[in-house]
Amino acid sequence: MTLPGEAIDWTARLDELKAAAKENEAETDELRNKIKAMLGEARAGVLPDGRAWRFGVQHPRKPEVIVAVDYVGLAALATSGDYEQTFEFDGQRYHHLLDPDTGMPARRSVSATVWARSAMEADALATAAFVAGPQQALEWAASNDSVEVLLYYESGGMLRRVLSEGLRGRIDTAPDSPAHDP
Repeated sequence: MTLPGEAIDWTARLDELKAAAKENEAETDELRNKIKAMLGEARAGVLPDGRAWRFGVQHPRKPEVIVAVDYVGLAALATSGDYEQTFEFDGQRYHHLLDPDTGMPARRSVSATVWARSAMEADALATAAFVAGPQQALEWAASNDSVEVLLYYESGGMLRRVLSEGLRGRIDTAPDSPAHDP
């Protein structure tokens, strides 16, 4: 705060701001270098030793089981499911992903993981695929070469999964895993 008749030394203020900016830039560079060192200069899809990335997708009903998926050439993935933000009331499971036709929790899927060019696109499509269900999700993926889908759903009291064409042969689960290939 300045008192009446006091002048602000703008030159000193500017010098302070420049110094703070340089310090901030140095901290940013230091962090960037630490991240690069940890990753070994990894670029999207390829590890420093030349192997392709593998992604782990949590099984929707067995949290200790991770389904490994090979890199599919898309930069981002997101999952929407009925198992994280949920509660039970009168024996009925409720979750936060709503069917716009009923206003109630969507029931066509258990989990939908979508790979896309951006995280924003993957997130929106994972939610849409979850609500729409397996048939519609596979149709979307088939009509768009920059989208892949792994979707779990229940049918006849059994957990099932469907994969878009680009994921076939890229899913790896242990032989005794409940994340089976129906």
